[in-house]
Amino acid sequence: MTHFTVTTNCKTCGSVSIEPGNLRLHLEEDPLSYFSTNCSICGRLLGGKVGTQVAMSLMSRGASIADGPFSPEILERPDTSPIDPNDVEKFQSLLETEDWFDQLEQIINAGDV
Repeated sequence: MTHFTVTTNCKTCGSVSIEPGNLRLHLEEDPLSYFSTNCSICGRLLGGKVGTQVAMSLMSRGASIADGPFSPEILERPDTSPIDPNDVEKFQSLLETEDWFDQLEQIINAGDV
C-alpha cells in the first residue's frame, strides 16, 4: 500500500500534512462527510469536508470513526487567539460586579473584544 498524507490548512501554521491514522471521520450520507484532527505542528483543532468515498479509503488506511457528530464550528477560522485561563478569570471577575452588563456593553462598543 502506498504511503500518503492528507494536506489541510491550519490558521496558525499554514499547510500541514496529517497521517490518515490521525484523522477522525464524521461519516454523513453521500456525497460529503467531514474529518477532524489536530494540527501536527501546534495541536489546534482542524476539520474539513471530504468525499464519502475518499473517507472510506482513509478508513482503510487507519482513519478512525469519530465518537460524535461533526461540529461546524471547527471550520471557522477566528482571527483571535484562543481563550486562556486569564481571560476566564477576568470574565468571572466582571460578572461579580453589579454593573457587569454595562461594563460588558462598553467593552463591546469600544471594540476591545
